[in-house]
Amino acid sequence: MTENDSDSRDATFDTASDKDKVFTAEAYSADNQILQPITGYFWNWKFAVNNPGIAAITPVAGLNRNRVFVGAQSGVTDGEAKVTATIDMGLFLTGCTSGNCSCVGDNCGNRCCNAYSGGDGFNKSSDLYVFLCNNPWPPVGPTGIWSPWADNCQGSIGGLCENYNYKFYYCRDNGASGTFDDLPAIINQAITRGSGSNLICSADRTPCPGGSISNTTQCGPDKNGDGAPDGLCIWNVLKESYFFREGIPSGGEITAATDQLTGGAVKINWRSQASGADTYKIYYLKSGRGAMVTQEVKASAVCSTAGEINNCSTIISGLSSNIPYVFKISVISANKTESQLSGEKTATPTDKTPPAVPVGFNFPLMIGTTSLKFSWAANTDDTSFYRLYHGIFSGKYGESFDSAKGVITLILPANKFPSDNNYFVLSAVDASGNESAKSTEVHKPPKLKIDEDF
Repeated sequence: MTENDSDSRDATFDTASDKDKVFTAEAYSADNQILQPITGYFWNWKFAVNNPGIAAITPVAGLNRNRVFVGAQSGVTDGEAKVTATIDMGLFLTGCTSGNCSCVGDNCGNRCCNAYSGGDGFNKSSDLYVFLCNNPWPPVGPTGIWSPWADNCQGSIGGLCENYNYKFYYCRDNGASGTFDDLPAIINQAITRGSGSNLICSADRTPCPGGSISNTTQCGPDKNGDGAPDGLCIWNVLKESYFFREGIPSGGEITAATDQLTGGAVKINWRSQASGADTYKIYYLKSGRGAMVTQEVKASAVCSTAGEINNCSTIISGLSSNIPYVFKISVISANKTESQLSGEKTATPTDKTPPAVPVGFNFPLMIGTTSLKFSWAANTDDTSFYRLYHGIFSGKYGESFDSAKGVITLILPANKFPSDNNYFVLSAVDASGNESAKSTEVHKPPKLKIDEDF
């Protein structure tokens, strides 16, 4: 997608999933209401990135004062930083305008003095991650936000659980098209075991003295001769987190690949187990040559469920007509784990559908004394050119004349039609040779109109 990131008022601003994002700051009251700067209680937002080697702030025209545009630095593929927003009332506490003053403009350019300074200097930070990967774990969330898995005690079992503040993530992508050959995914929620129930001595890893129930009890030898044991009783297990591989969904089966006869389009029908199917990926290429192309579709958009089975279909368009294509599908879970590819089906897209019947076909106009001009409205489909039929009896046409490609006029010598009874109809023809039905017939009147302005 092409986007304009230099002007926030542009419709394409920050619409692509790329190396930059907009961060927004809001101020809240004690009862969780959003606050806005007003006369007597005004502030500016100050934004900063703590690691400018990873990402930097870029000024953008028209961006609201509580928003900031941050982009990853060129060449950075893996890094972490923080974006901090700070409330700054400095301009409205010292050297400001007191008395009868009302803020003017979005930034209170006349600097009215604040009557209250509570909140000045308050700040909050947001994590910023740069990770260049087509298929990361954890996967990108439905809102487009990504972050590593972070150590936590959610659902921990065993003894006490402490947070050791480590993060875990990896790139599953193997580099090839698609994800079926990528590294496996991990179930997002790890099983965490807290501190063990038995204590050992930190000095020599021997069991603590019988009856010790505290991790503050001294134990072990006295190697330094100070009269006190050198170690402390500690939990035998500090913490363990177990990560399990995400289950690979069952594959699907293509039941049909059907030419749509409209030129460059094939309908694919398939089925799979409904359980675990979040999206499907259709793989296709020209038979025996070319690069593999993929198209991903949501199960909810293309499938109906009968019992435990999804029955699905979609149309693949933009193909080259009269060339066979090979199609396969895979099933992808919500956690971006992909099944093995299905067996293949082959189909050849063709164009057997004629264009629309031309409309707006009018009586010919005389150009000077030697030529006739025929005109009509342009079709909006795949019409390549138009064919004019002529006859001297209604409904019977003995000759035809083809227009140039893409034009909606045809000029012919008037002496080609010497009869007083001339009947004309028009058809449309596409690149595959499909011809439409004929238009409404027009009859050359006894006296031809003259197009004096032509």
